[in-house]
Amino acid sequence: DGTNLYAAGRFDKIGPTDYNGQPTGPDAKNIAMWNGTTWTNLGAGTYVKNEVSGYSDGRIAALAHDGTYLYAAGGFDRAGEVDAVGVARWNGSAWKTMGPGLGPQSAGGKTLDNYPSAMLFDGSSVIAGGGFTNAGGKAMLALSRWNGSTWLAYSNGPYNSAFGGWTSVRTLAHDGGSNLYVAGGFDYVGGSTYTYGGLARLNGTNWQSMSWSDLMVGSMACVGSNVFLGGGMTNHIAQWHGFNSVTYPGGGLPFYTNRSQTVGSLYGIGTNLYVLGTFINAGNIAGINGIAKWDGSMWTGLGSGTTQTVWAIASHSNDLYVGGRFDTIGGRAIKNIAKWYPALVSSNAVVPHAASYTGRYDVVILGTNLCNGDITNMTFCGLNVPLGDIASQTETQVVVRAPSTTNRTVGAIRIDSVSYGTTIRTNAFTYLYPGMKLLGTNGTPVAYGSSSVMSNGTDFGHILVGTTKPHRLRITNDGPIALQIFNVATNGAGKNAFTFSAIPAGIEAGAYSVLDVTFMPTNVGTFEVSLVISNDTLHSISNNVPVVFNFKGTSFARSIGGGPLAGGNLLTITNMNFGTITNVVIGGVSVGASNIVASGQNWFTIMLPASGSEGNRDIVVQTSDNGSTFLPGAYSYNPAGRIVRFVDGPLGWMNVGQGISNNVSALLSVGDSLYAGGSFGLADGQVANNVASWNGTAWSPLGYGLNSLVKSLAHDGTYLYAGGTFSQSGTEPLRYVGRWDGTNWTQVGSSNFNSAVDVVFYADSTLYAGGTFTSVGSTSVNYIARWDGSNWSAMGNGFGSGRVLAMTHDGTNLYVGGTFTNSGALAVNRVARWTGTAWTNLGVGVADTVSSLFFHEGTLYAGGSFSTAGGVTAQYVARWNGSTWTNTSSGGPWGSVYAFRHDGTNLYAGGGFSYAGANTNAKNVAAWSGTGWTNMSVGFNSGVNALELHQGRLYAGGAFSTSGNRAVRSVAYWGITQLETNGVIPNNGSWTGGYPVVIHGEYLGNGTDITNVTLGGTAAQITSQSTTQVVVTAGIAASAGLGDVRVYSVSFGETVQSSAFTYNAPGLQVRGTNHAVIASGAAASFTNGTRLLPTLPGQSRTHTLSVTNNGTEALVIDQSDLTDPSDVFSFTGIPATLSVGSVSNFTVTYTPTNVGSHTAALVISNNSP
Repeated sequence: DGTNLYAAGRFDKIGPTDYNGQPTGPDAKNIAMWNGTTWTNLGAGTYVKNEVSGYSDGRIAALAHDGTYLYAAGGFDRAGEVDAVGVARWNGSAWKTMGPGLGPQSAGGKTLDNYPSAMLFDGSSVIAGGGFTNAGGKAMLALSRWNGSTWLAYSNGPYNSAFGGWTSVRTLAHDGGSNLYVAGGFDYVGGSTYTYGGLARLNGTNWQSMSWSDLMVGSMACVGSNVFLGGGMTNHIAQWHGFNSVTYPGGGLPFYTNRSQTVGSLYGIGTNLYVLGTFINAGNIAGINGIAKWDGSMWTGLGSGTTQTVWAIASHSNDLYVGGRFDTIGGRAIKNIAKWYPALVSSNAVVPHAASYTGRYDVVILGTNLCNGDITNMTFCGLNVPLGDIASQTETQVVVRAPSTTNRTVGAIRIDSVSYGTTIRTNAFTYLYPGMKLLGTNGTPVAYGSSSVMSNGTDFGHILVGTTKPHRLRITNDGPIALQIFNVATNGAGKNAFTFSAIPAGIEAGAYSVLDVTFMPTNVGTFEVSLVISNDTLHSISNNVPVVFNFKGTSFARSIGGGPLAGGNLLTITNMNFGTITNVVIGGVSVGASNIVASGQNWFTIMLPASGSEGNRDIVVQTSDNGSTFLPGAYSYNPAGRIVRFVDGPLGWMNVGQGISNNVSALLSVGDSLYAGGSFGLADGQVANNVASWNGTAWSPLGYGLNSLVKSLAHDGTYLYAGGTFSQSGTEPLRYVGRWDGTNWTQVGSSNFNSAVDVVFYADSTLYAGGTFTSVGSTSVNYIARWDGSNWSAMGNGFGSGRVLAMTHDGTNLYVGGTFTNSGALAVNRVARWTGTAWTNLGVGVADTVSSLFFHEGTLYAGGSFSTAGGVTAQYVARWNGSTWTNTSSGGPWGSVYAFRHDGTNLYAGGGFSYAGANTNAKNVAAWSGTGWTNMSVGFNSGVNALELHQGRLYAGGAFSTSGNRAVRSVAYWGITQLETNGVIPNNGSWTGGYPVVIHGEYLGNGTDITNVTLGGTAAQITSQSTTQVVVTAGIAASAGLGDVRVYSVSFGETVQSSAFTYNAPGLQVRGTNHAVIASGAAASFTNGTRLLPTLPGQSRTHTLSVTNNGTEALVIDQSDLTDPSDVFSFTGIPATLSVGSVSNFTVTYTPTNVGSHTAALVISNNSP
């Protein structure tokens, strides 16, 4: 308290012990006071009423002082002469209650369960945390503050959704400003904010998740604005830099010499952090036992410390006191509480006590009786110091130039003088070295010289010859001083198959450099390379060896890249090291032994099975002696072809390429590129993690993409920015905002947002971000922030609560929409304007959520889920003219509006609605002409999240999959639709062939591999071909009729269009007197009139028959001949030509000249098949 030191815990007496080890000081129940000379108790201390022996102790777990009162918290229900459940205050002479206390009450004289165990004074209130649930029967969950007269609950404070709602607070810290830090057993704060690992910050107004996922935090401390965390996380101690961003000061307390280190408590005293616990080293400094000090740059111990338990430390009258459970500390017999006398070290002190191995800097050695200017010898960590390097020497001080070293770490300083002999200070100086770790693609360290493995990305596995595979790793400096890299080389027979990005000449302590490694084989085989880095880590300079990291990759070749869905084609793969092949699996389907046509140690040929769907397939080669080999994307089943022709139709929504596999949330046009962001994994069938670009022909991924939802996109003329819920790209950490430079994604600034970003927007040389976040690093920003190219900063007061969802700009002012209702004391209901220096409202604002904003020619359009704006009915869309809100006169869309665009004529709105104004056909997208809403074809089957104008076209993105009966996968453009029609031109022709036929379609072949085309079963000659068209010369048909068109290619198999081509031909039918058809060559018959009745010689008999063209083109009769040996028959009336369907009669006359039977044959030559 500035005068006295208080010690509290679990004890009955305090003071010195006698020779038998028994305490001789006064009784002191769990708390005592030290005035600088003697210990005294604080009345009767704290205890449990009607204590049951062995079950109670009334312990004190935490103390706080507000300048007037001393406050205690712990497992008691009685303090001095008053009932005090869990908490009490000491006024200098007596204990006083603090309201009803914090409980529940103890049961049957046993220690209070779930007592308050953490306490601090924040400058205005005493704050207590623990496992308590009430204050005198009033609900009070785990965290409470004392206002001088009563305990107050924190609105929407920590809460645990598990374990029946049981919530606890283990530790508290305060930065002296407005921030309270809380850690414990909870997973929600602020009512609905999820916080992983029970770690949260209250910034004076709002709760914020610190969402740190590295195990349990058991202790915290603030040193100025720096927040330190201790517990079961990596290296046991960390410095928190913002949402999910930590570093480990000086390496923390790593696992060391087979002993697990633990941290019990953290304390910030002045500019130093003190760490108490069970450990024997800090960073790379050994011999720091139980108590360590971090001064911001290095770790030091307090003497030899103790290997027993230290729980508490305090500064009093410029001295440090430590308390715990020990009987030896600093090599001396001291029981449970000790004082540190750094100024009274008898031999010497060393400044600095740790520095670079390079030496050649001055070190000051302080002490008594060091020399009388007569030093004869001096050693520094075992290194001889030339006498000429001693700059000055007196009885109390020696200044020496530190020697350099390549292998010393911690050592003694020895001074030999004529006058005083030898003075030695053990463990007096520490030489510091940089560290170097290579973190693999999985974020784990790669051991020096270790074999390549796929799990960390040093083994690239198998890839196809002629392709590339990039891996991103990191070189980190986990040491306390800058790392120097002298030389980088690659060795190994396979080095030409790899490229490595440039490695810098140095890396600062705690920093890292990205290492991009690309495997790009040009021939089949296994390739190995060693990356050799000469550097100044202790490992390298002490052993005079570089650091070596090994990489490996294997390539394979294939005879074909893809084939038809029907399978049946042969695939040969070689890679030089398969083994004895027993089976091949493609896309999870075993080809079976009968379909392994042939194989060897390094190759195989299989007949491919059929597949039900198109796309890439992985192949797994199973062997009896070499395990399984995984060949990613080794074969592709091509899409099924179609014979079809597209013609222009009415305006409608068209697919963009093959589309995107899932929801699109953002679209942005930049030059020739259209960017899409959302929650998808594929674009045009290839991997594109949540972000992709369209170049007018095809979709492409943007590097590794982003690992979670992209909600918004912006561009500053150089870089693309994304905002969302993502946390990384590949192994590169990106917390909610990322920047794409055309090659890689990087973080924007060094600080992280503490929650998701819903919108990014660029204007006036500034990048703006809005969302659910309330801070960037340690900067409070309250849901909106701006980036000036160097730093993120707040924009006035930001917003008091809610969320920022939309932004637009009028050339001068920024407009913001969302769910917020105020900025400081200013009411800004869901929409606000930033003038560059301050927030202003837009009248009384909008009645509910604003999800979209757009500015056009003096008018601000707002869309969302509201029904009124400025007190005026405005159904989901409203207009602001600078002073007044109005609606869109004929009513708006009936459902939420998420996106706007304007093309100079119409305003377009997208969202989740089924009609707009009076138009009942506007499904999720509509156009406003200025007087009324119109539908845009049949709209979409699901919501529209984004609209964008790109190169004269309107694009829409969302969760839709169809527009009417047309497939449009998550992104579509508005334009002239393409209707399907017959793909065979012409679709009929003469049976004689010899004329061209053009067959249009999709995936007919690869442009060169169509080998066979038939029209109605008749082979056609191929004259030209592409993937979408083949031109053939029709062959001569055997008969007329309607038939299928078939196109066969090696890559895509057979494509068939049923009943697509008709061969035309004339037909010739001769009908008898009974009008029945007479077959060619049939015997003469009385029935059909081809056999005539007997006739007297010299007389004549005549029958009338007919000839009919029953074909599909004109019949030409070249010649009609009568074979009549007896010369008794004649005919007349057979025409030379006969049109389709025409009938012509002819006569046959029989005039016998003698008695007997006579026969003749009528032969008609014609052009029918």
